[in-house]
Formats: sequence, structure tokens, C-alpha cells
Amino acid sequence: MLDGDQLAVKLETAVVNKSSLVALSLDDRRRIVAVLAADAPWGLTELQSVLVKQLKQHEELAARKRRALDQEHFRSQRVG
Repeated sequence: MLDGDQLAVKLETAVVNKSSLVALSLDDRRRIVAVLAADAPWGLTELQSVLVKQLKQHEELAARKRRALDQEHFRSQRVG
């Protein structure tokens, strides 16, 4: 175990408890993807793929929200 590493502790606890779900922050997901990007073991390629997909979906949603806010700001500038 990596002492003091909260993500490592969280993942180790999930394995020990045979958890099927683990809550991961965006930073946790990015970190796991970065570690697995170099050479993901066969058993973790699906996890890497799922996390990459989730991160991409999050980025697309954030971009849509930014565009909507920009459009709203533009409209309020025209009216005002």
C-alpha cells in the first residue's frame, strides 16, 4: 500500500471489500488513466477505456455549459 495516498487506500479498500462500485473524483480518474496510459495490464484495459470515455463526456458537457453561458452573456449584453 502507498501510505498516505488517498486514492491507493480507496482502491485497496475496494479490493479488500470486493466492492463493485467505487466513487472516483475527476482527478482520481485522470490519475488512473495517466498511470494506465503507459502500459495498462490486460485486466485493466476495460477500466482505462471506461474512465477515458467518462472524462471525455465530462469535458464535452463542460464545453456545452461554457457555450451556453457565453451565449447568455452575449444576449444580456445586446439587451442591456
